[in-house]
Amino acid sequence: MRGTAKESLHRLSWLLRYSIDRRFDRLHHVETTGRIGLKSLSVAGKNRDFGVWYEPISPVVLRHLLRQIDVGRYPQFVDYGSGKGRSLLIASEFPFRSIRGVEFSPELHEVALRNIKSYSHPARICPDIESHLGDAAEFAPQEVPTLHFFYSPFRQSVMQAVCDNISQSLSSNPRDSLIVFYGLHPDTIAVIDALGWPRKEIRVPRDYGASGRYRALLYTFSPRAAMARQAPLTD
Repeated sequence: MRGTAKESLHRLSWLLRYSIDRRFDRLHHVETTGRIGLKSLSVAGKNRDFGVWYEPISPVVLRHLLRQIDVGRYPQFVDYGSGKGRSLLIASEFPFRSIRGVEFSPELHEVALRNIKSYSHPARICPDIESHLGDAAEFAPQEVPTLHFFYSPFRQSVMQAVCDNISQSLSSNPRDSLIVFYGLHPDTIAVIDALGWPRKEIRVPRDYGASGRYRALLYTFSPRAAMARQAPLTD
């Protein structure tokens, strides 16, 4: 009986999430709904085995996350594993100067390009949105203060490569940076933790359809704070 009740509740949760997703698409003249496994997609790059299925983030959750952040500090928004582009579209409602997505599935990337052209929302204020086809492990964002967004998009090895790229870029050109991670995988969270950036966990609205308790983690890098931590103690 307990198993049946739990399964029924989970199904109801998914149906509610599907209804929310479809409403988002109808309102904004886009197509972002659905859960798609990698087996049905072609992939650019060598990291197919380390990716996860496509599933768009809850609009309510992402808007809530971005409202917790001083977006003015981070002119660029980058979504790693941007799929059909829903996160890019929602980010355009906030005062970023540029919004970039990187997606390794050509099929999802093509849908994202169409969605970027057709997205309609009166709150949209950032027109500079691009989706890039390629491997996140090889993507290099512009050297400006950046909000790096991850909706639990891939496994540990790819996250390690992405974090290495971010760390190396900040070493050569120190600047404010923020990593926002939303998801479950503890192995990828451990990779971000290893950067040593101050971490804050925040509560988010209920995510209908989520398979577990997703965590919302913010990691902040400030050159001034990093220098203060490294400064030697003096008498």
